[in-house]
Amino acid sequence: MTGYFEAADTLVPLELAVPLIFWEVYGSMGSIDKLNGLAMAVAALATVYQSNKESPMVARVVPPSVMFSGMFLGGGKELRFVDGRAPLVSLGVKAEDVSYVIGVLRQGFTPDDHASATVSGGERTAK
Repeated sequence: MTGYFEAADTLVPLELAVPLIFWEVYGSMGSIDKLNGLAMAVAALATVYQSNKESPMVARVVPPSVMFSGMFLGGGKELRFVDGRAPLVSLGVKAEDVSYVIGVLRQGFTPDDHASATVSGGERTAK
């Protein structure tokens, strides 16, 4: 499946991907605050999906406008909103995106670089 949906069983839960990425990049386990911050960086660099309760085998893309209007808790376990919307849970990313984020962060990608990171046709590049 491509586009706005993905087979949910092909995704890595975000709450598992974030500590794995932290370990691979920094060689240690991060505090929950650092993991929450890293979850947002992952969301900036990769497409995040949410599994659907009605169709648990299908996950939909969480649009960036939604992703960046909330804050992560639990190291990526949930995305909370201050405006009272229900939190998003059952979030995940593709395994290849986990590898991509690790590579970008190992190269020294900083938050300032986010403005020049592009997503085009599923291909992500950091300039």
